[in-house]
Amino acid sequence: MLTIRGSAFIFALVLTFGCGANIATDIGQTRNGGTTDAGTCSGGTLYVPQDYGTIQQAVDVAPQASQDVPCGVQTTIVVATGEYKENILIPARVNVMITGDKGSQVVINGGAYPAITVDSEVSLMLQAVTVSSTPHGTAITANHSTRIDFDSVTILSNYGLWAHSVFSTTITNSTFVGNGNGEGIALMQEEFTPEYEPAHIFNNMFRNLQYGIDSCMGPEPSLGSNGPGDSNQYEQVGEPHAYSAGCQ
Repeated sequence: MLTIRGSAFIFALVLTFGCGANIATDIGQTRNGGTTDAGTCSGGTLYVPQDYGTIQQAVDVAPQASQDVPCGVQTTIVVATGEYKENILIPARVNVMITGDKGSQVVINGGAYPAITVDSEVSLMLQAVTVSSTPHGTAITANHSTRIDFDSVTILSNYGLWAHSVFSTTITNSTFVGNGNGEGIALMQEEFTPEYEPAHIFNNMFRNLQYGIDSCMGPEPSLGSNGPGDSNQYEQVGEPHAYSAGCQ
């Protein structure tokens, strides 16, 4: 049964619906020459901290889709080694990839609040980064997002990913480490609708959690890398995978 516990669930909802950000409308020139204007959409590659001092500053210049600019181009944000104490908001209608630079060790530390909050109609890919929050916080929240992809991500939090009505989710080669409680991944849909794709969650490690993967409503997640079965690993996890047709 999906059981986002207590204050972590409230914090997730408050940040998802209550946060705001000043989104840059004049993108200008990016490092690799990409530009955006009323008729062009090119996210380019942005570098932190070489081009932008924080990850949020780089996210803020990623182009948003609109009627005039139906942006499907992904903005890539390459982050150098370091700890980034940020609470990042990915605004609506943005397609962004946040990745650690080759050989880097990147930690995004949200403290008591989510390190990353993903707004509606967002495509987010995380690659080769560590995301952390305090033991009772939620590392990453996503609400009515288009796509969430993790590859080689480490999540250090009792509540790793809280995803509500995300159309498509793929999580692979990643590690979720808690402090004995909570869920590594919590997936919830508003209602059972066939257009939602089953989440693909395979070749991950879940450690020291009450639940590894907790999901309700929507299609049951696919856990095998090549067909049926569960390709994930679990250490000191009370219940590796819990699924319910209804959410509480």
